[in-house]
Amino acid sequence: MRYLLTALVLLASGWGSAQNTIVGYEHWLDEQDDDGERTYVPANGTSINLSGIDIPVDQLSLGLHRVHFRLRDANAAWSSVLRRSFYIASGATVALTSGEYWFDQDDDTRIPFDFSDGQNIDITIDPSVSGLELGMHRVHFRIRDDQGQWSAVLTRTVHIESGALVKLTLLRYWSDDSQGFPDDMTTMAIDPEVEVWDVVDEIEFCTWETTGNTNVYFQLKDNQDQWSSVIKRTFDIDLVATGPGAVGTITGPVVVGTETTVTYSVPVVTGAATYTWTYPSGWTVVGNANGNSITFQTPADFLDGVVTVTASNACGESGPSSLNVQLDDTSLDPTSASGGLDLYPNPSTGQFILTGNSPAVIDRLTIHNATGQLVQDFRPAQTDRLTLDLSNEANGLYTVRIIQGDQHTKLQVMVQH
Repeated sequence: MRYLLTALVLLASGWGSAQNTIVGYEHWLDEQDDDGERTYVPANGTSINLSGIDIPVDQLSLGLHRVHFRLRDANAAWSSVLRRSFYIASGATVALTSGEYWFDQDDDTRIPFDFSDGQNIDITIDPSVSGLELGMHRVHFRIRDDQGQWSAVLTRTVHIESGALVKLTLLRYWSDDSQGFPDDMTTMAIDPEVEVWDVVDEIEFCTWETTGNTNVYFQLKDNQDQWSSVIKRTFDIDLVATGPGAVGTITGPVVVGTETTVTYSVPVVTGAATYTWTYPSGWTVVGNANGNSITFQTPADFLDGVVTVTASNACGESGPSSLNVQLDDTSLDPTSASGGLDLYPNPSTGQFILTGNSPAVIDRLTIHNATGQLVQDFRPAQTDRLTLDLSNEANGLYTVRIIQGDQHTKLQVMVQH
């Protein structure tokens, strides 16, 4: 059986030409290019018409194939190979019967699907995306007919999203799109996280080289760790911003009582967008935690510590300003639950003996005067019997604070010279 490759002739442009005289050409199908498989056809002239070539294809299966040509001149030199594709179909009506799909490069895991036989179909599949990461993917699919032939592969882009509420957490923006990581890229957290955010009201242009009309590129990140596509906008930039100025001195109490409310503040810092405070363990913030003023509620017991604040904006962070704070427990009555510890004689001219039957080791011992000022702070090597010497201190009431692991004991003594 022989097929006239009319369609092939149209695709092959119909003509071959050379500077030297063409003495012949040869053709072959698919990969059948071994000696004896190529067909040589004599010719004569500087150009030849390849239209209407009768090439036998009865040995080929139905489906997609390729035919190859090359020309030979009088000097026995061959041209480069020309090739064209063609499709062999049966004369019978073809019905589409089934298909298969796969994601991304995972073509070893092709998933079949069926549909009613037909020559024209509208494909709607409900693919399983279990195991795929959130974000952009590609789904590939192909259709099979009742002759067992597959179509070419079709590809569509899909975006897999979480069913959870998506909030914006991070913004980055830059002006130079010629680099993988631009020098002027600025990254800023979106706090609190939001579903909708007005970018224009919040951005600051840091360490940028130019002002005026500038292309600015944006990307947003959500709480599913996914980045948006890049958005470009043109802005008239009037001023290039910098980080905030230095933070001033913290004002507020140095000696702090238990179970009370205390407020600390610093002067407003030029260029600051937010303030970050750190404070002793156990303190809780009352109200706004990110302003230049902050209020705390202190617990029933706490260690001396430091209150620190830094100012920041999208362009950077200032250095810290700090204030040491101390526990004021002089107004408290001595605890009746002294943990088996005792101080005597009391009152005394300055020498006190600390004894106890508690097996717990004393980790630290501090002594404060009546104003809350720390006068002694040490970690004793011997803890079963200690001598405390306050003979060089002024007359008055002193609070001895004893730390044994998680247990804190307060005892009060009176110095009378």
